[in-house]
Order: sequence, then structure tokens, then C-alpha cells
Amino acid sequence: LTFAMELSNVCNFHCVYCYRNAGEPLKDELTYDELLHVARQAAELGALKVGIVGAGEPTLDSRLIPLVTFLKQHFKKVSVFTNGTGITAEMAHELAELDIKVVLKINSLDPEIHDALVGRKGGYESMRRGLENLLNAGYPSSSKRIEIESVVAKMNLASLPDLWRWSREHGFTPSFERITPHGRASSSRDDVSPTQLLELFQRLRTIDETCFKYTWTIQPPYAGQRCLRHYYNCLVDIQGNVL
Repeated sequence: LTFAMELSNVCNFHCVYCYRNAGEPLKDELTYDELLHVARQAAELGALKVGIVGAGEPTLDSRLIPLVTFLKQHFKKVSVFTNGTGITAEMAHELAELDIKVVLKINSLDPEIHDALVGRKGGYESMRRGLENLLNAGYPSSSKRIEIESVVAKMNLASLPDLWRWSREHGFTPSFERITPHGRASSSRDDVSPTQLLELFQRLRTIDETCFKYTWTIQPPYAGQRCLRHYYNCLVDIQGNVL
């Protein structure tokens, strides 16, 4: 019912939690025509939603807007996962006109913590400029949604409750998950213990129950939602492998 697409391995960050090893382009990355072909196949098979998950940073790819324009003609919902740094005012308006859901990666409201996790000084300020461009373009609204994605790591563990509350207060949907031990993250030492993860999830749920009259079942790896990808989702990676 849903599938995710990667565009290119090119990225301007060096996140310690990257599930790939994004940075430089890979050999045999899918061409634009091949990406369209993949999307047509998924639509014919009955997929309803698609997410551009990057691998690298999608907003740095000149094919992004033409691709999501095509995808909106074939799928009910289209999402773009981004670190925010490539979202110019022009791109923000284009995404808004197409009603694209934006999943913005923020690791902490503390610039130093965010920058340490993404491996780039000034990354937080670049991300906030991208967010401001989205807000000026009309996000969030009933159709123009913003989801705040963050990983749970030792560096940002203490600051995540503030980020969760801030997300709710601004009409964003928080989506926090533990580090996926794959790619660059496989050598990371920033993963938290199961006990720390449980304590964090309990605190986040308490914030939702007391401040926003909303509750959910604690079920890692995600906070606030269940992981059902194994039931109805697949991923087409940079080189065309279907996972």
C-alpha cells in the first residue's frame, strides 16, 4: 500500500546515525526515467502512498519537484523526508501548492546538539531557514503537514521531551525513533539502552496525556505510533533494489 523511494546518495550532512553512508553519489543510481518507471509499477500494483526518503538529501536533487509533481498524479499522498537545508522559499511554495507532506529532521532545539548529530556546524540554522520558508508558504494546515523526525541518541536524550512538546504546540507531528544499526550508524556508539528508551517513551506519553489529551501504546522503535512497515511497505533504493 505504501512504498519509499531513494533519489541519490548525495548529502550535505554527515549524520552519525545515517542508516546508509550518505555523502557521495553511488555507481548505477537510478535515472529519472527509471524512477518514473518504478512509480508507475507501484501505482499499477495498488500503492496509495509514496515517500521520498532520500538516503542522501532529496532537496539537493534537481529532479525532486518534477518527480513529486508526477507522483501527485498517481498517489493519494506524497511525503518528502529532508534535513531542511535545501528548502528555498521557491521550493517551499512549490511543495505547498502540491500539498506535499514534509518530514523534517530535527534532533534537538539546542543548535550544538543538532549540529553534533548531523556532523555539520551551522546545520541547525540552515534547517531553521528551511522551516521558516515552509511556514511562510502556508505550512502546516489540514493538507500541508509537517512531521518532525528525530532519532533517540545519547547526545539528545535529555532534550527530546522539549522537542516533542514544541512540535505538538506548533501543530507538527513528532516522530521519534531509535537508531537503526545499519550503514554509518552501525559503528555509532550513540544508541541508548532499552531502559532509557522506555523511560523516554513514558515521559513523552505523559506529556501527550497531560498537555494534549492524547494517549498511545508504547511500542518501539517509534514513539507515538506503531511500526507496521512489515505489513504494507517496501523500499526501492538508489540502485533499484526492492526491499
